[in-house]
Amino acid sequence: MVLGPAYSHKAGQMDSKAIAAAEEILNNRGSSPRIYRNMLAFVAPYRDYLQSLEQETRRYLAWKSVVDDTEALNLDAYQRRQASESLKRSDETVDLRVKEAYCWLLMPTQDGTNPIEGEATRISGGTESHIVKAAKRMRTTEQLILKAP
Repeated sequence: MVLGPAYSHKAGQMDSKAIAAAEEILNNRGSSPRIYRNMLAFVAPYRDYLQSLEQETRRYLAWKSVVDDTEALNLDAYQRRQASESLKRSDETVDLRVKEAYCWLLMPTQDGTNPIEGEATRISGGTESHIVKAAKRMRTTEQLILKAP
């Protein structure tokens, strides 16, 4: 499950909004208790990277507005091409910032009869989406098993 930007996490912080949201989701399914709590994992954004993501998203939306309103703004061919290229660059930068920001994998763990605890792992690097990186990390650490033996 991917947590929204309001639920960010930071290294070493065990009382982050992301952990609180994950615990709430793990414990409750709507108004009833969740049964299969070990079937969920969470990807959360890194709090320190959210500001640059938000800034680039604003830039993207501004360029999109310019491109959408080329007629009303009375842009010539050169200005339209420049706006389109800037929109494309900004879109690529937003994708990169999302991949950078969503770098925390929060997984429930349980040893024997102890209650479920959370484990936060960094999944940064690479050009893949945060979902693919999380799945790969969980498979390599055997926290996600695709087939029964």
